[in-house]
Amino acid sequence: MPPKELQQQATIRKAVGLALGVLFVATLLGLAVAWSEMSPTRFRLALMLVGPAFITLATPILIAMRQRPYDIFHPLNFVALSFFFGVFGRVLYVLSAHSEAAQDLLEGRPIEMLIPGAILSATGSVLLCTGFVVAGSIHVRMRTLNRIFEGTTYRGLSLWLPFWLLVSLGATYLFLRETGFQYDGFASLSAKRRMVVNGNETPLGYHRLLAQGISRIVMLILISMWFWPIRRSIGLRLWILTFSLSAVALPFMASSRVNVLLALIAACVAINRLKIIQFRTLLLAVAACVVILTCMLALRRENQRGIDASESIVNLGLEPLFGNKNFACVVKLSHIYDGVPDLMEYKYGQSYLGMFYAPIPRTLWEDKPAIRMGREITEKIYHRGLDLRDKGGGTPPGMFAEAIINFSVYLFPLFVFLVGLLFRILDNSLKALADQSPVGTALYAGIMPGLSLELMSGDFVATVILTLSVLGILVAICILRRLTIKRRYTYLSYDETEPAR
Repeated sequence: MPPKELQQQATIRKAVGLALGVLFVATLLGLAVAWSEMSPTRFRLALMLVGPAFITLATPILIAMRQRPYDIFHPLNFVALSFFFGVFGRVLYVLSAHSEAAQDLLEGRPIEMLIPGAILSATGSVLLCTGFVVAGSIHVRMRTLNRIFEGTTYRGLSLWLPFWLLVSLGATYLFLRETGFQYDGFASLSAKRRMVVNGNETPLGYHRLLAQGISRIVMLILISMWFWPIRRSIGLRLWILTFSLSAVALPFMASSRVNVLLALIAACVAINRLKIIQFRTLLLAVAACVVILTCMLALRRENQRGIDASESIVNLGLEPLFGNKNFACVVKLSHIYDGVPDLMEYKYGQSYLGMFYAPIPRTLWEDKPAIRMGREITEKIYHRGLDLRDKGGGTPPGMFAEAIINFSVYLFPLFVFLVGLLFRILDNSLKALADQSPVGTALYAGIMPGLSLELMSGDFVATVILTLSVLGILVAICILRRLTIKRRYTYLSYDETEPAR
């Protein structure tokens, strides 16, 4: 790696370390101020919440900082991002905010109920990172995938690009038609869109997969090819722009903020695997995420609450970040810990079996069992029945809470440790594959950021679906390419020149 890039990575590492140090000092100062203004009981409560919350956040950040050269897109940094919003920031928000949103999070219960969730979050964070460290450099050699991916070049892929674009646009049209899209002003462009079949909602997963999944994966392949040592062309640049827009079109129209964010993050990860991403590019990506997500949230509020979009942007405040149950939510974990098994019975691993029948569309199997627990958690833990007109999927548990629902709090430590172990092995295996070809780079960028975030905030089945869908699309693209282009067209640079990283 060139000295300039090494220096840039070292600078980013120091900046992250400094930010964590400043956050630690600010936390201590805040507790000192709270000690002088709060009653002893309230102060002890704040200490019991903020202490574990900081441990939860700091552990993955410090483990990621051990890597040389430092990688800002380390998978544990995405885990830490989920902890920042879902645990550390949410604890501070509930302690300091007196808004209606903060009270809704607690469901009218005392704030002391968060103590078990904070302790479990800290324990889970430490054990997850311990498993990650113990795995070391263990990886699985994916020779079959490497043989499938090798030889995929822009020349061979370019013949199929119009076809993949038409498939993506056609699936977008069918999705909007099936969900009853009607243009009724600018606000109608971004709204939750799902379909109800026999009393159960279906997100039309295959429509989404073809519409946004294909475009995102092709975008990542093309970006990876751009940064490999091959001859670049104007056509390649135009195709990157086209598929980038296509990759965020359906997520924007379906008000899926996570998928818009993942498309941008995955592009940055792909670039960073081959060439250290420029700091200004990183800032530009962050600014784009903030603008797009703010507009989407404002439009969602106008659709659901009747709040004018322009007024919503001005008065968003902290509620969109901390006043909800998104990310690795400590409030959600506390409610589930308290409600299992009295309100919701143990699953004994049943929630993980949904991955076997998840591929069957609900439009073909109307009585298919629910593959996710979001609605069941909302109904049993929060005592809220979901109106079929509600375009939401309930409250996804997150990995920590799902482990408790399946195996109780007693087996929770072992399960989280094993997940950390497997998480590191998968990361090592995909990184080794990413160094072999642009398609391998696209596979890593398409899986690891989304898996890291979904693992902490969603459910196991969603994580498996994400991983297998990315892998399936990439394999299909490479196999179809082989039907039309002979391997003699492979770029010699793929075989003779290694990437920057």
